[in-house]
Amino acid sequence: MFRSVLKEHGEAVQAAHAEQEHHHAQARAHAGELAGHLAGQLDTAILKIYKSQIVNQHHTKLVKDEIARFQANVATLGELVRSLNDSLREVGDLQNYLEVVEKQAATIAEGIAGSGDQQEQEQPQLQQEPQ
Repeated sequence: MFRSVLKEHGEAVQAAHAEQEHHHAQARAHAGELAGHLAGQLDTAILKIYKSQIVNQHHTKLVKDEIARFQANVATLGELVRSLNDSLREVGDLQNYLEVVEKQAATIAEGIAGSGDQQEQEQPQLQQEPQ
């Protein structure tokens, strides 16, 4: 009686070992396929990252170029503003100069008008003296 139980148990253990070895063999057989599949997925992910990096580098270069153009435009604008300030200063100087010239011209005109009045006053006196 114990013999048959022991025999059945031994056969069950051998069957379990055989089944376990069969599963291990199948796992080893599929391990290469699984590794290839995982490597393929990693390659795809790495390729996507690489492409994104290339696009980002391109965009970074475009942004840097735009920044350089912007800096050049700001520098040019600064020069134009300085030139405009200088021009406005010169216009103010010219305006002041014209005001001085106008005052001098008015003074000269008054002087001429005054001397003309004085000559008119002297001429009647000259005409009255010889008599």
